[in-house]
Amino acid sequence: MNTTKQKGDVSELRIVAKLIEQGYTVSMPWGENAPYDLILDCGKDLIKVQIKTGRVKDGVIHFNNYAVTHNTKTTKSKKYNTDDVQMFAIYVPETQGLYLVPNTLKSTSLRLIPAKNGQKEKINMAKDFEIEKVLNYLTVPPMDQGSGSSKPAK
Repeated sequence: MNTTKQKGDVSELRIVAKLIEQGYTVSMPWGENAPYDLILDCGKDLIKVQIKTGRVKDGVIHFNNYAVTHNTKTTKSKKYNTDDVQMFAIYVPETQGLYLVPNTLKSTSLRLIPAKNGQKEKINMAKDFEIEKVLNYLTVPPMDQGSGSSKPAK
C-alpha cells in the first residue's frame, strides 16, 4: 500500500465492514464534498463520522482531527467542528484496531499502554474507545433491518 489515498480506502472499508457486521445501517455521501465520510444510523440518532487512519508510536495511537486540502499552490488544514463531525472512526493498520472517538475529546491520541510516569489523569486509553464498546453506549441498539422486527439484531 503506497499512497495516503489507498491507506484511507482500506481504513474506510474496515470501519464500514465492522459497523455493518454489528448490524448498523451506514450511509455514505456521494462525492468528496461532505465533511464526514459516513452517517451511522443508530435507530433514533444519525451520527456523522469521519474516518481516519491511526499511526502507532511509542505505544500511543495518533490520528488527525483535521482535513487537509491541496491544490497546485497551497496546502490547507481545517479542524473538524462538532456540527460537521460528531465522531472519528480510527483504523490502526499496525494493530488492526478499530476505535470510535467523540469529536468533543480534546486529544488526538489513544494510549495502548499505560504512561511510563504513572500518569492516569487526562490519559485516553485505547481500550476505552474500542469500536464495540462505544457502539454499546449509543442510544438505540441496531435493528434487524431485514425482518421489520423492532428487536435488536443478534
